[in-house]
Amino acid sequence: MTDRDPDPLTKAELAELLDKGCLHPMDRAAVTLAVYTGLRPGELGAWPGRMSTWRKGKST
Repeated sequence: MTDRDPDPLTKAELAELLDKGCLHPMDRAAVTLAVYTGLRPGELGAWPGRMSTWRKGKST
């Protein structure tokens, strides 16, 4: 752990990443999920998204 404050993406940086860095819709979904949930790459890869259902913006 470090004593630095988190440095989240700005809305402009996220938009640029999604527009220029995501070539496939699944890439866009993974980046969006990671940004809004704070999941790290390893957690994102291990997340069983295919087993979840989405209702009203929440995963169950």
